[in-house]
Amino acid sequence: MALSDLIDEKSRLLLKLEANKHHRQPPDDVRQLANRVAELEAKIAEQLLAADEKEKATVNLVSQASCLVDAGRLADAIVVYRNALAQLPKPNFRQWVES
Repeated sequence: MALSDLIDEKSRLLLKLEANKHHRQPPDDVRQLANRVAELEAKIAEQLLAADEKEKATVNLVSQASCLVDAGRLADAIVVYRNALAQLPKPNFRQWVES
């Protein structure tokens, strides 16, 4: 799938995820949607890293990790956060992720 299509789909589902969380939808629905958004964020980050767009990819990795937390997958989220940190050469951006 093209990067722009992945971003469009991710954005649509991310908005739906946030709305579901806000309206206290069933936890299973939130987890399922969070897992799907996390998958899309991972695919986007992979394409961005392949294009040597590390800072952009890091934003998607942080979002992926956040979605994994929403999905109740804390151990997976920690791995992704660490991967995000490994991509960051600039101290200020690294400090933002660490905070």
